[in-house]
Amino acid sequence: MNKSGNKLQNTPYDDAHQTMVTECPTLLIPVVNEMFHKNYSRHEQVLLSNRNYMVNLQSGEQQKRITDSVFTIRMEDYLLESQSTLDGSIIMRIFEYSSQEAMAKSEWKENMLTVNFPNAAIIYLRHNEKTPDE
Repeated sequence: MNKSGNKLQNTPYDDAHQTMVTECPTLLIPVVNEMFHKNYSRHEQVLLSNRNYMVNLQSGEQQKRITDSVFTIRMEDYLLESQSTLDGSIIMRIFEYSSQEAMAKSEWKENMLTVNFPNAAIIYLRHNEKTPDE
């Protein structure tokens, strides 16, 4: 849902992103290299993670969430979201998805919980005066 409470709909951009991720995950490597200043070879293995989460809403209901892409390269986790409209909901979704991914891979050992958030980024598909440069 966006800040107005409207349900988010898939767009053709979401479908294109999904096709790229599932059919050609190695195309994520140059994107990660550019966005996160990495130097992965184009031959790295890209391990896709589960993109579906159930979240508990304040009302007590559960709602299904689907991320654009969650994956691992060389033991480093990444979350990339593409955004075609500036509705203000993307920051909350990034936090929500990152938290879910971190908790899914958390470790409890000797009364200590270790939680590592993935490297997260937004790919803005449209630009206006409010679109951040970084």
